[in-house]
Amino acid sequence: MTLFLSLILSLTPEAEFFETDIVLSKIYIAPEIFDNLLKNPLAINSADYDDLSLIPYLTPKIVKAILNYRQEHGKFKNLNELLSIEGIDQELLDKVRQFLTINPNPVKPKMEMKFRVMNDSLANNYDFKDWALFNRLKIDYGNWGLVLITDKDAQELSLFDFIGTSIAYADKRQQLIIGNYLLDFGKGLILAKPFYQLRPAKALADFKTKEIMPLTSPVENNSLFGFACQKTFGNLRLIGFFSTNWLDAEIDTNGIVKRLIYDGKHIDSATKASQDRLREDLFGARWEYRILGLRLGSTCYHNHYSYRFVPSDSTNSFFGNQITLYGIDWSLLINNYYGYGELGYCLGKGFGFALGILGDWKQFKVQWQLTSTQKNFYSPHSQNFSLTNKKDNLSGKLNLYYNFFRFKTFLEGTTKTDFVLDSLPAKIEAGFSRSEGKLDIALSYKRAFKDDVSKSQGTRLDLAYPLSKQFALGLRIEDHHVLQKLGRGILLRFGTNLSFGGLGYTAQFYWFSVTTAEARIFAYEPGFGSLGNNQSLLGKGIRYFSFLSYKRRPFRAGLKFGITKTDRLNFDAASQIEINL
Repeated sequence: MTLFLSLILSLTPEAEFFETDIVLSKIYIAPEIFDNLLKNPLAINSADYDDLSLIPYLTPKIVKAILNYRQEHGKFKNLNELLSIEGIDQELLDKVRQFLTINPNPVKPKMEMKFRVMNDSLANNYDFKDWALFNRLKIDYGNWGLVLITDKDAQELSLFDFIGTSIAYADKRQQLIIGNYLLDFGKGLILAKPFYQLRPAKALADFKTKEIMPLTSPVENNSLFGFACQKTFGNLRLIGFFSTNWLDAEIDTNGIVKRLIYDGKHIDSATKASQDRLREDLFGARWEYRILGLRLGSTCYHNHYSYRFVPSDSTNSFFGNQITLYGIDWSLLINNYYGYGELGYCLGKGFGFALGILGDWKQFKVQWQLTSTQKNFYSPHSQNFSLTNKKDNLSGKLNLYYNFFRFKTFLEGTTKTDFVLDSLPAKIEAGFSRSEGKLDIALSYKRAFKDDVSKSQGTRLDLAYPLSKQFALGLRIEDHHVLQKLGRGILLRFGTNLSFGGLGYTAQFYWFSVTTAEARIFAYEPGFGSLGNNQSLLGKGIRYFSFLSYKRRPFRAGLKFGITKTDRLNFDAASQIEINL
């Protein structure tokens, strides 16, 4: 009881737990159709029956009435003329207005250019190889799109260590991508884009994720290269995909894969020797049926490697050079409830499943989820891509969020068991936040357990006070205590934010004392795109961080600079320039 009360009186490690309230829509619409209609409203004077049927709230009877009215009276002069049609009142017109237009805007090409340079250590070496460089060019014209990216990690010598490119075509009923792409189906058990996460505070994030997408970030070893296409027939969607790609892998003299290398960094002789050593050929298909708030889908794909994996006591549990996976997934959206699940089977090796439910109301949110995989279950392009899964495991989580007036609180719990050890590692986080006038207060508490004893605990206090619309002050006090290794991390942070017109400035000052690596503290440092990151703090010292941004169409630019003083002095810097035409 004491533990429960202490959890209720504690709160948020990051502000993302308290994003804008989202109420689930009672009308289901496929995500890519929804996005396309908002960006490119239908021209009501040329749309046919199939086009108008894509618009939510319009029943087949009303669609036919619109077409009959247009045939009898000629073209619509304005959208208010729809009120003359039986079944359409002002409330319905207000709902569908955003999806319709009288005079469609002419198609104009859009271009986005992004340039980013980063260096984590400028103290003693200004060599070119220490800089990380990223460039991206995106061009959209009507239904067509082109993406070209180049990437160079720190310590790599070539400006074009990684090159990715794709050409895409998409309209209301079909999509095609040729080149580098990502797939994201079901609940991430069989196929998922890298860093997949369904955030409970965004209950519709799952619906708004595009399932076939061009590669727009430097994900070298988790992307696919080839083609992917989909075709929609009413409520049925068919998808096919093929990929042939080269992966970084450590391969011994007998032609056996010892391990895969996922980070894509080629900074020494060992990582350079592993570059593009393993060929992966993949092909598969998916069907999906949607009606109202129900979605049913099934995915199957086959993977073949140019070298074999073998099991051992210290490396891989997966063995062989080919793998076939099957998956069945579902999701159901009813009012404020969203349920989802997926069952996966790795042919001849084992099963896995994911099951969960989200409840989303204006003041209260809840998420419950179970995930389990059998030993040897291996899915190379999913959340379960580890080659060392040697035990059956089951993990679960329960998240609760409550917002009332100026008071917000949450409770999160996760646990996992492998059915072999008696230990049940678990983590509990809880906290609250409150606004007192202009002052925002957030207090959070987290505790981790293993072998039925407490392993670590942490407390964080955040204060924010806006002096004006352009200027704000912030303070953080954090304590992270690792009990078994007697490690402790303490952080004191003071920050300011200033904005004026298109110019923004953020500065943060830290004092920290972290005795062991297990007790290290991660402090989020803001910045748009990849300039925002969690800074790892270890040792005893001080740090200054600043971020200067400028935004005025068509430009957006950011400059990030940091100084850390522990037993030595270190500088880090990054900048990014974006041009959107």
